[in-house]
Amino acid sequence: MELGFAALTRFMSGLNLHYFFYFGFFAFIQIFCLFYAFRKEQFLYPYLCFILMTSFFLGWMNTIRQCSAFCIFLCCISLIEKKDFIKYAIVLLLTTFFFHKSALVICIIYCKMRRITYQISIST
Repeated sequence: MELGFAALTRFMSGLNLHYFFYFGFFAFIQIFCLFYAFRKEQFLYPYLCFILMTSFFLGWMNTIRQCSAFCIFLCCISLIEKKDFIKYAIVLLLTTFFFHKSALVICIIYCKMRRITYQISIST
């Protein structure tokens, strides 16, 4: 388990809060990241609300670390489009430390998207 996630779990446990707040915290992170990532595509908001209101979102709480890392990646898509690798790398490292090591796979996606963008710009 990632050190940051374990420390965060111990911290919230040490506060003696009901587990509702623990899951609520991660649900807030995931929902915020989803709506932030799609802020320019507001026509998708009703569909996002549908996903959040159905049992599909509840499954995300079973894989809380990986889904949180994925939602944070969605927020970083704008950094990929802006070609801002420094900010992207910082967020990637923090996500890897705090949530899930599978976030390192996202680095490959960044490289692939840069290559695709580069190939498209050359061909036009």
